Amino acid sequence: TIIVTVRPVLVAPVVHSAQTICNGAVPATLTADQASGGSGPFTYQWQSSPNNVIWSDIPGATALTYTPPALLSTTWYRIVATDNGTPACNPNISLSVQITVQAVVSPGAIAANQVICNGAQPNPLTSGSAGSGSGTISYYWEQSTDGGSTWTLIPGETGIGYAPPPLILTTKYRRVTVSTQNSVACIAATSPLTITVNQVLTPPVASTDQSICYNNAPAQLTATPASGGNGSYSYLWQWSPDNITWNNLAGEIALTYNP
Repeated sequence: TIIVTVRPVLVAPVVHSAQTICNGAVPATLTADQASGGSGPFTYQWQSSPNNVIWSDIPGATALTYTPPALLSTTWYRIVATDNGTPACNPNISLSVQITVQAVVSPGAIAANQVICNGAQPNPLTSGSAGSGSGTISYYWEQSTDGGSTWTLIPGETGIGYAPPPLILTTKYRRVTVSTQNSVACIAATSPLTITVNQVLTPPVASTDQSICYNNAPAQLTATPASGGNGSYSYLWQWSPDNITWNNLAGEIALTYNP
């Protein structure tokens, strides 16, 4: 009597699971169930493909788990199970899983630096170019008052442009582009712009009041230099008959004036 033993069909592992990642990110570890059927022992080999057609073995990837490297393009993975019993039977291949890699997110650009007086409102920050990516595009804005070391979200500002409020501190702004695909958000921030706020301008202090006789010339008036602001000053004397209505004194631009 001759007995021919037919081993059960080798059932390939099931790989978990498809992912979407940002460009240049490291995917989550891929896991596969053990093969079944056959008689064992089993060996495994992970493979990768750029197009789900041409496949290549991944050197050293022979466990039931595999962590792909950082990816710059969409890649497919699968695992090949081999039954090494006697006799060795043909391997069986899992279904492939796709790791979708989003396109690089472009932040676009925003308007240029500004210099304003203390307490003034800057010009609106306009978009030089829109952001882009492979998903749905949205925006948020951030600001920094410490030179860009720390960035803070500006609540509610999700437009392509932004109108800052009046400022008393030099502030940097940037717009962050969010590209969302398969519920995965990838971001990129514009180069920041700076709104420089000049120090409060402290006006000159003119010399003290005088009392004089009718038709006499007053003593020379003197003033201390201004301070604050941007450090470059010009001066102009004014006169008033009632301390309400003021008139310029043409040509009187020094820190002294002889009435």
